[in-house]
Amino acid sequence: MILSQRKIIYGSGVDLQSRVSLWLNDTNEKLDISDLNLKKWPDVLKGKETLIIKLNCFKNQLKTIPCLPNLTHLYCYENRLKLIPSFPNLTHLYCSDNQLKSLPSLPNLTRLICYNNQLETIPCLHKLTFLRCSHNQLELILCLPELTRLYCSYNQLESIPSLISLPKLTELYCSNNQLKLIPSLPNLTDLICSYNQLESIPCLPKLTYLCCSHNQFELIPSLPKLTFLDCSENLLFSNKLEKWKRIWPLQRTYITTLREAGIKRFTKTLKLRLYLPRLDQLHRELTFSPYHCGEFYKGLRWGKWS
Repeated sequence: MILSQRKIIYGSGVDLQSRVSLWLNDTNEKLDISDLNLKKWPDVLKGKETLIIKLNCFKNQLKTIPCLPNLTHLYCYENRLKLIPSFPNLTHLYCSDNQLKSLPSLPNLTRLICYNNQLETIPCLHKLTFLRCSHNQLELILCLPELTRLYCSYNQLESIPSLISLPKLTELYCSNNQLKLIPSLPNLTDLICSYNQLESIPCLPKLTYLCCSHNQFELIPSLPKLTFLDCSENLLFSNKLEKWKRIWPLQRTYITTLREAGIKRFTKTLKLRLYLPRLDQLHRELTFSPYHCGEFYKGLRWGKWS
């Protein structure tokens, strides 16, 4: 009966008093005062702050939230908050789309979603496992030893913390920053680092997904587990083609093949290989006997082209 009442009372257009009355029947449940156009903390809740464990107050116009000493879950996105109090027991914080410039010490926080604010740094949060902080003004991310997933795109980051600070990280989405270096993170499986100033990445033995478009890569390292790669808009297929053609004294058969294929097919063949072979590798494949030719030569001569 209580569950069916809860579904009705928390619907659109239900007044504040009805929601609070239902919550008081079981204060272990989440208190929902969201989407009520509240501009300040409701008078009806004054004196009841210690009872609140989980709070939905998103989509209001709140500028402050009082001290709630037993709060564990806070969903306060789409308000006008400039400050989050220090909640010692808070584990989940969803505070995106506010006006926050800093975050307090939250020693038990495990999940933080704070995108679309004005944050300049993320403090040390030793229990945090998930962080989504895109679209801020971040210049620095500090030690997050338990973090496994980091989404920090559209900031002003010039570096990512090293393995010592992020030993458990498996997913890193850091596009649209000012990064010049990705640290060695041996547990990383997913990396999206487009629109930075990267010239290379380290060998990442567990990486399966890599999107590194719009950087300054000249070489992709060996990535044995990789299943997806987008390396468009880099320097991988630029001025080296002409250099190769000048260096190698190719046999007549291969000169003819190159001439017939043209530079467009030559480039497409390289892209299908997903990396630029070393000069000696490509030279060896091009000058192989036609009866024992390498994969590059076969792709160049018999590949299907649009």
